[in-house]
Amino acid sequence: MAAARAAREAGQLEHKVAEEPAPYQVTSTLPVAEIEYLIEQLEKQMKTAAADLEFERAAIYRDQIAELKQKLQLIQQAEDARPEWQRIKPTL
Repeated sequence: MAAARAAREAGQLEHKVAEEPAPYQVTSTLPVAEIEYLIEQLEKQMKTAAADLEFERAAIYRDQIAELKQKLQLIQQAEDARPEWQRIKPTL
């Protein structure tokens, strides 16, 4: 009885962990070039994981890439002191 409960709780715990995005800790001390390099490497790993049909691992990489890109954008905006209307890039 106790073993079945422990197994059930472990299954719930594994399910919960698989659904949470994996945070990728980046401090502002990393140079922009290093963050860009990390994004490239994670994209390669994500594509490899997807090709190997390891979609959960690929999703973790996707979430980490999104977080890195967001932080990179924030760093670049902080370094650019121009008003926002001057930072707008024309679309082609």
